[in-house]
Amino acid sequence: MAFVAAQPAREPITYTVRVASFDDQTIDVEALVPVEGRSSVELMMPIWSPGFYRVEHYATRVQSIEARTDGGAPLAVTRPAPNRWRLDTSGASHVAVTYRLVCKE
Repeated sequence: MAFVAAQPAREPITYTVRVASFDDQTIDVEALVPVEGRSSVELMMPIWSPGFYRVEHYATRVQSIEARTDGGAPLAVTRPAPNRWRLDTSGASHVAVTYRLVCKE
């Protein structure tokens, strides 16, 4: 599953997806998120899929998450809700968010 910005920007979020482990059924995702100089941004994952009439907690499949400024400095990541992550962006124009996702279904 992909992140959605709670406060949309003018630019799209771009993703790079790599298979981390075929055996463990995991992928590594890097999302380049335009934050346009905001001091923080909140990202979220949906809890459902269109046409799939049940709640799915996709965020529980995230094994690890890190964020960095466009200059490479690490950023604080907090989780204010089960399907949301807040990034303190340090005023960067873009942040790179990397996470590992379990894809067993």
